[in-house]
Amino acid sequence: MSNFPDFSSHGYQVIRELARNREAGRITYLAINLNLDQKVTIKEFRFASEGTSWSGFKAYQREIELLQQLDHPRIPRYFNSFETPLGFCLVQEYKNAPSLAERRSFTPEEIRTIAISVLEILVYLQKRTPPVIHRDIKPENILVDEQLNAYLVDFGLARIGGEQMALSSVAAGTPGFMPPEEQFGRPLSEASDLYSLGATLMCLVTGTRSVNIGTLINDEYRFNVEPLVPQLSSLFVVWLAKMVEPNVKKRFANAEQALFVLINSNKWETSKQQKGVALKVLLLLLYGLIWVSVPGLTVHLMQSFVEYSMNELTSNQINNTRRNYHQTYRAPQTNYRNRDVKWNATDWFNRGEYLFRRRYYSQALSAYNAAININPNYYNALVSRCATFNQILKYEKALVDCNKAIEISPNSRNTRVWVIRGHVFAGMGQYEESIASYDRAIAINPNNSHAWGGRCNTLNFLRKYEQALPNCEKALQIRPQLHSAWHNKGVALEGLGRNEEALNSYDQALRFQPHYSRSIVNHQRLRQKLGITSTDNFNLDKPANNNNFDSCLTRIPPPLPANSNKNYTRIPNTPRLLCPLNNTVFHHYPRETTLAWEDVLGAKSYTVEIDFYMPDLGWCSEQDKCKYAIVRNITTNRYTFNFVGGQPGRWRVWAVNSEGKESLKTNWWEFRYTK
Repeated sequence: MSNFPDFSSHGYQVIRELARNREAGRITYLAINLNLDQKVTIKEFRFASEGTSWSGFKAYQREIELLQQLDHPRIPRYFNSFETPLGFCLVQEYKNAPSLAERRSFTPEEIRTIAISVLEILVYLQKRTPPVIHRDIKPENILVDEQLNAYLVDFGLARIGGEQMALSSVAAGTPGFMPPEEQFGRPLSEASDLYSLGATLMCLVTGTRSVNIGTLINDEYRFNVEPLVPQLSSLFVVWLAKMVEPNVKKRFANAEQALFVLINSNKWETSKQQKGVALKVLLLLLYGLIWVSVPGLTVHLMQSFVEYSMNELTSNQINNTRRNYHQTYRAPQTNYRNRDVKWNATDWFNRGEYLFRRRYYSQALSAYNAAININPNYYNALVSRCATFNQILKYEKALVDCNKAIEISPNSRNTRVWVIRGHVFAGMGQYEESIASYDRAIAINPNNSHAWGGRCNTLNFLRKYEQALPNCEKALQIRPQLHSAWHNKGVALEGLGRNEEALNSYDQALRFQPHYSRSIVNHQRLRQKLGITSTDNFNLDKPANNNNFDSCLTRIPPPLPANSNKNYTRIPNTPRLLCPLNNTVFHHYPRETTLAWEDVLGAKSYTVEIDFYMPDLGWCSEQDKCKYAIVRNITTNRYTFNFVGGQPGRWRVWAVNSEGKESLKTNWWEFRYTK
């Protein structure tokens, strides 16, 4: 029996607890939106618990008003809020990224990338009218994924201009990260958040935990940056010192200025077109090294450096620099990294496809917009933008794009637009129109499994389970590995009262997609309904062991036909990792390990990268002279090896086609042994 609160009446089911703040009466959960099959974060504020009161309820309502105004891809979106017997719940977008408070090591260049990513968010907040000041930037409130994209969370202390917002923490800010002007009750400015970000970066650079940040501050209440000189570039050290300058007037004025200087720091050192800048920077760096003993001198030099750089570069050069930065650090393929290439509509479309596959829907939308701005009749871009709008639940806009694509090419044999249009109508509750769109796709291609599966799903919404069931079976006849069709078949069977068969269908869905949240929820609920109490092998939160790992291997989908990849020249899809599940714990010795992944279209072979952790140095792959395994030319979707190395280990895979083109690499999945 779960000890988690029951939010099913509000359309949510809790998966696990993410964090707990006892003093503030706040618990954060990972949950599932039962209606949309979407993971969300639920913050429960327990005003009725001991030591808390309802006095802050109106303040939380004002915080919601702020979140509703924010629209940035790296600020979790506000979805919903509701009251509970104990207090109040806030529902936001879930970002699958750990906080910087977790023990992770980053290279100096990675820290610089994280800093840029956070500054981009702050620029957005400070460009608003009036500007938004976060007031509680610290490692715990910055999430960073494996691509080093940063996400800013917890706006409970935010201020809009001079107006104070909600207090969802115990005190206003966190000691050590609060700028001096806030500690002494002085007016805050756009530079205030920069101090907190600088303090956070100091923790990353030195590997210091938040609770020990006081060890980085000297007797003069300044951060001691002198030990950083050997491991970081001199300019970055000086930049960081300006971020944590106690005197607000000597800090960067705002995030845009700090971002601009940081982005261009490397460029200015080596620019052939700005030799005068390079010379002056070199001199500044020299004096910057002297600053270690003379802080006042560096403050003056850094101010001169910022003033010179901001005055010397024209607005056109600034815009070019920003464009080049995004092409260099955010482009999906290496051929986009050429700074002299001007992107055309196809380039933007390809970037959108890359981002869509990675589920970065807001960024994908921007890329598709750019493609359509260049070519308003770009059929594929309109279809993909329709799919993106559908994913973010903007159905009306999605329908406009799908209809325009159909208008541009009414006789197209491309069934994708009709399938997506069917999904859109289903999301809008217009089920008859949804079925008509699926029927059009089936008329063009009777073997479109997604159209049959979508038709089944829509009939389930109408509770026409007897009609839905043959549609799901047709989809599975065409594509036996389609997990969504197995799930929808389970829904239809459950609606007909055939619970044991429904449970088997959910089980089949999880065989092909172990992390399919809709099936996990239905599978667990139906097991409880049937009184089945045995351990569920598909529990997302429980680390796998040897037994369920063996059963996992028996459920690997069969490989694709041998001729399916013949003459396939496009970049192959990214494989999906299957076994062992992330954070698997093995109990056997010797450490023979089998890795398995889904066979993907276009893959002639696969490359597996196996890494191990060294307690004193970190991950082997991140060290210069450490040998770790990269195994190439694997022609099956399995690889067995004897693991030798420090604990834990991790692995990832990518596909290679017949021309040597590589897919994107999967995320790392970790495993460990008890023997």
